[in-house]
Formats: sequence, structure tokens, C-alpha cells
Amino acid sequence: MHTEIPAFTQQCKRVVEILYSTSLITMQILMKQWYQRRVRDKKQAQLFLLHFKKGVALSTPSLSFAFYHTLLHSLTHYSKILRTITFSLNKRGVLSVFSNTLAVTTTKVRRMSTSTATETITPPTPSKTVWDYLPKWVPTSSSHLEQAEKGMLSVLNVPYETKVVHIKNGAYINTLKAGSGPPIVLVHGFGAGLGFWAANIGALSTRFTVYAIDLVGFGRSSRHEWKGKTSEDAEGLFVDSINDWAVTVGLKKFTLLGHSLGGYIAASYALKHPTQIQHLILADPWGVPQPDLDYVSKLPFVWKVVAKMVTMNNPLSVVRAVGPYGPKLVNRFRGDISRRWEILTEDTTSVSSYLYHLNAQSPPLGEMAFSALSQNLGWAKNPLIDRLPLLPSTVPTTFIYGERTWMDIDAGTEVCNKMKGPSRLVLIKDATHHLYIDNHQSFNDTVLEVADEVHLNLATELSIGVAEDPTLLV
Repeated sequence: MHTEIPAFTQQCKRVVEILYSTSLITMQILMKQWYQRRVRDKKQAQLFLLHFKKGVALSTPSLSFAFYHTLLHSLTHYSKILRTITFSLNKRGVLSVFSNTLAVTTTKVRRMSTSTATETITPPTPSKTVWDYLPKWVPTSSSHLEQAEKGMLSVLNVPYETKVVHIKNGAYINTLKAGSGPPIVLVHGFGAGLGFWAANIGALSTRFTVYAIDLVGFGRSSRHEWKGKTSEDAEGLFVDSINDWAVTVGLKKFTLLGHSLGGYIAASYALKHPTQIQHLILADPWGVPQPDLDYVSKLPFVWKVVAKMVTMNNPLSVVRAVGPYGPKLVNRFRGDISRRWEILTEDTTSVSSYLYHLNAQSPPLGEMAFSALSQNLGWAKNPLIDRLPLLPSTVPTTFIYGERTWMDIDAGTEVCNKMKGPSRLVLIKDATHHLYIDNHQSFNDTVLEVADEVHLNLATELSIGVAEDPTLLV
């Protein structure tokens, strides 16, 4: 249905129609490569498009001046957003085309304030692209993951807050904070997120200020563009982002606890920034032993295929590829994860939902980085067995393994015996690799116990004047 409207509003809408069409095409081009590099700006840009899509259909004369000023403001704002995106993607050609269109349309809008002509227009109907159908095939989104995370954290019985901490180069790290006392930072493993510490945060927050984070490329942290290829590139990605995060949050010295891949990253961080580590705790760490390359060559053909899938660039791509069947696939093959949480809650659907949405997000930055770190059935390219003993004696280190873990405890014992500083290895009874939930009470008690020992030892050193750094006592 066509509507006669005043000249000024009418002419504004014609310009909006042109701008909207140009903006839509531009966004479709950029979003194919941009993904979630700058989520805040992307949301604002999408809001801009939505606002003017509705604005084209406005026909209330009394809104003409408000519409005019809103249009100019949004044109300027959108141009800044687009400039940020295009520079980061080195798509200056796209920027040039849009800038020319923007200059022309802005000039037209300013001239239209005196226009008296009236005519009828029809709101534009944007065409569908393949990108409009992707969310329907893969039933996930950032909001789905946020809700799933809240479901995981619903078992917490202590106050906490979550926020996004912005760091360098437009990246950001999803962060949970709870409790009070000296800081402890919790780093999750591969394919996991901060929600998997839900059974530990409450107990640890009685003695610590707990910071649980999503590594970049995982969970609700940024999944920005990354061109790294080597193991060193991948370590740098994780270690540097954690360091930028610590500086932003204001942490100068802290206890660092990492599980599985998070243990490897925590150890790598300690090796690069030893003066910032109060106490290094490695829970069933990945990447300790030297790789046994002959082991893979002796495997049956089927397991060689599995080994290849584990070390492919995107090992969890199948979760996304099967689209709406992804949740069932995760529940079927990783139902053991959900069942572990039955000791805390009768309804474990939140666990399977969280696990799915964690690993269905795109782009798969975390998976790509893990692929760069690993080789042949998940062995580390740059194992910790010869690197960790290089830590200075000022860094106390604790290894905690599940009694029934599939990780190499012997390799952990070997490293523990080589450490220059205070070190110990603890086994958690009735626990596998997922010791933080299998026997969470024993795990929590162990972390608190070894933390007390480190604190006591530092206090003793200070009292007799042998501590190298007085800030070690917290």
C-alpha cells in the first residue's frame, strides 16, 4: 500500500533507501570475513541497518525533523564503524565505494530540508543471501551460549559477576569474578569454557578472589582473525592475550590454575612471565610428555583416521557441519560429561546445552590454534617435559592428576622431580581427567591446601629474610 507523505520526510526516505541498499551489500561483503572480530561494532552496525529498514516505512509527518537528525547522526556513526572494519580487513576498496556514496547521500539529505515535492515510494525489500540461512542450519548464537553459560553457573551458591574485558587489537576475554582475597586465575581446557569451573568457584572463593576466563577462541571470548601457523604462534596467541587481560584487570601477581590444554597454556605463561606467578597449579595438564610418533604408525587404520581428525585444523567442525543434529551428536558422544554433573544437579541438560553451544560457535579460532600446537593424535609439538624445569626457583609448582586419568602421570612425575623451585604432585582419588568435577570436593581441598602451604613457606622466608621478592606474600 502506497502512502502520500510530506516532501521532506519523503525525500529523506528515498536517500535512506539508497543508503540502506548500499549498506546491506557492504555488510554482506564484510561479514563473510569479519565474523566476530569486533562484536560491539557489529551489533551497532546491524542495529543501524534495522533502524533504517524500519525508518524507510515511516509516514508520520511529526517525525520529520527527528528523522532528519537521526539520519545524519547514524550516517556519521556508521561511517566510523565501517572505517574500523575495512581498515582491519584491509578492504580499502570497499571503504572508498561506501565513502563516496555516503558523501553524496549526506549532501542530498542536507539539501532536502527545503524540498517541496511529494511522491510515493515503496520500502525496499532486501534480497536473501546464504548467510541469512546459516543460523537456521546451525542452531546456535552468542545469545544461546550466554544463556547456556548462565545455566551452568546456576549451581553456584556465591555472588559472582561476569563481564567482557577488552584487550589489545579489538580482542576481548569473557571473565567471571567471585570472592575476595589473593587472586587465582582459572584456565579451562580444550572445547570447554569458564562454566566448567562451577563446582570449584564457590569453594575457592572462600580464600581467593577467583577469576575464571574463557580463552580467546573459546567460549564467549573473541574469535578474531588469526593467521598463525606454528606452535609458537599459537602459544603467543594465548599467552599474550592472558597477559593483556591481566594488565587490564590490574593483576600484578597471581596463582594460575590450568586444566588440560589450560594447564599447558598456564605453564607457557609462567615460562614467559615468571615474576607474575605466585603459584602455578597444573591440573591434569596436556602436552607434558615427548610425542611417541611410532605409536600412531602402529595403530589400526580406523584409529589413524581418528588421529587425523583430532589434529585437523578444525577438529570440532563436525559439530557445526551436522547443523540441527549437533546437540544430539554431542549428547551421544560426550554424554559422559553431562553425567559427571549429576552429583551437583538432577537436571544435566544445561551441561549438554553448554557443551554444544561452546563448540558450535564460529569461527573456530581456538581449534585452529590447538591444531597448530599439536601433532599426531594430540601430542604437543613443543612438550613441557624439558621446558618446565627451566622455571626459576621462585615459582612454586603443583601437579594434580586424577587417579584414573588417561594423561601420562609418569611424565608429570619426571617433570616434578626436575623443578628448581618447590614442587609436588598430588593424585585425586576416584577421578579421571575431569578431576575438577569427578571428585570436586577433594580437588577443591587440595588446591586450598597447597595454596596454604605456599603462603606459609613464603611467610617463613620473609620472616628470616630470604625471600627474593617481598610482594610474593599476599
